[in-house]
Amino acid sequence: MTKEDETSNRFLPRIREELDKLRLTEEQKDAVIPAIIRGATFIDTHGKTPGITGRLHGEATFFNFKERIEEVEQRLATDGILPGSYLKAAIKHPSLFTLSADTIIHNIQGVIDRFSAEGLTRRKYLAAALTRPSLLGQSPDTIATNLSSVVAQFANNGLTRKDYLEAALEQPQLFYMSPETIVGNIEGVVDRFSTEGLTRADYLRAAIQLPSLFYQSPDTITGNIDGIVELFSSEGMTRKGYLRAARMNPSLFAMKPDTVAANIAGVVEHFADILPLRDYLAAALRQPSLLSQSPDTIASNITGLVNRFSDEGLTLKDYVASAVAQPRLFSAAPATIASHITGVTDRFASEGLTVSDYLRAAVKQPALFGRSPEAIIRNIETICGFVDRGIFKPPKSGRGTSYPSLTHSRHAGVFNFVLKNPQYLGLADDNFGLREVWHQVTEGPSDSRLLKTPRHTVEQDLSQHWGHDDLSQPVISDGFVAGSAPPTKEQAERFVLRALMHAGLIKGGSMER
Repeated sequence: MTKEDETSNRFLPRIREELDKLRLTEEQKDAVIPAIIRGATFIDTHGKTPGITGRLHGEATFFNFKERIEEVEQRLATDGILPGSYLKAAIKHPSLFTLSADTIIHNIQGVIDRFSAEGLTRRKYLAAALTRPSLLGQSPDTIATNLSSVVAQFANNGLTRKDYLEAALEQPQLFYMSPETIVGNIEGVVDRFSTEGLTRADYLRAAIQLPSLFYQSPDTITGNIDGIVELFSSEGMTRKGYLRAARMNPSLFAMKPDTVAANIAGVVEHFADILPLRDYLAAALRQPSLLSQSPDTIASNITGLVNRFSDEGLTLKDYVASAVAQPRLFSAAPATIASHITGVTDRFASEGLTVSDYLRAAVKQPALFGRSPEAIIRNIETICGFVDRGIFKPPKSGRGTSYPSLTHSRHAGVFNFVLKNPQYLGLADDNFGLREVWHQVTEGPSDSRLLKTPRHTVEQDLSQHWGHDDLSQPVISDGFVAGSAPPTKEQAERFVLRALMHAGLIKGGSMER
């Protein structure tokens, strides 16, 4: 008979008697007893080879399971730990039945003390530890060493203690995993894909967003990447392109090829007659969240908006084509995009702008579907303001008009122009500001050239007007300060040019410090 068998025979009745005092099922008792027996054997032999004279007597505190469990739960009650939570943790990790409350609290507080500067609280750590109860029995020094070793290895690649702590709180096994294993996982993936441009910093950023990457093996990650690329290589997918997508959507590193392939195929099959596989792949690689989204959700987003505006002339073919050009439309909720459309048309309904008119413009310039109505409204009002102040004179529509509802609008010319040239509705505020300065300073054009002239040409023309012929060269500072002695003409011109650069209106130049 082995010492463990002897100890089991001696103490099994007592162990069962004490476990009966806790709210445990017979199955739970049977599950934890073997581990408790091993602990009893270890103490009974004083941690030495079985066969030594027993040292554990029947009334030893070793058997005070109920008292220990209740004391720990009482001492953690102020941290929001619900009654029974610690007992559930002990069932998962039976050594907790035999560890004193002082030891458990010491282990918890020891970890918190070491990482309090990074924002670790008792509640956060307990939430993690109760999902991985072995943490409660681990030495704070061991846990601190595990985390600190990984951070030290990758500190030069942007990994901070705070970032890695947050990752460990989400994936608690990182607290006790060997640092060598974690470092090997990161290095293994980076080494496999370094020729495609994946760097340590890239993969660490992905792992911080998806902490499971810290513990997934390089073979698993490589298999996921290579598997999906192999499936779609004939459609132009490359490892470099898919890795770029995975850096933007880290879940792709961990997703099985079959899952990603099913997501892609599901969308393409739903729009089989109007969405080629190659087109959707290109769109999805630009908007990588599409690769991990449910095909039903994406199909619902597209058809939901089309159904909402079908009476105003929006077709499925047109909106799918718009989504290929602006891939985020595939993942945008119909209600959101609908509010973008109606927000603009409601504001200018009194001018005669209809939903049908604006939709035709959006199909020509798909970015309008995704732009906030406030931005579009502001741009239209800016152009109308240009007209009112004589800065801009929109071209006449000629015979007839494509937008009869706008005939009586005071700004009919503006609306006819921007609906036919919707790209100008997407200009940034500073772009409009630059063109106003250009017109006023250089007596520039007031016809359609005011908006059609490329920005870099406008910037260059302004710079040359103020005597700086080459924006690739810095504009020097000669010490003139506003409010000081009257400047020379050249000083004033350079001052204004530098001020426009500082304000962000002229983006293509630089200032000499």
